Amino acid sequence: MVCPYCNNDMVKGRLVSSRKVTWEHPTIVMYSTNNIVLPGSSFWYGANVTTYHCENCKKMIIDYGLEAE
Repeated sequence: MVCPYCNNDMVKGRLVSSRKVTWEHPTIVMYSTNNIVLPGSSFWYGANVTTYHCENCKKMIIDYGLEAE
């Protein structure tokens, strides 16, 4: 994958956490149904999702619609 910010090649990997990972909108209360919980995230297990990392500009692209491979 090519980085949309700097056009360098990105490295495919996984974002792994021992805890649930959730994206929250700043104006939405915690545990809202509008928040995004990364795949694999639950009370007992952490997130495990495929990501692409740009070593040049230090950005990650996360496709939270796909389970980790």
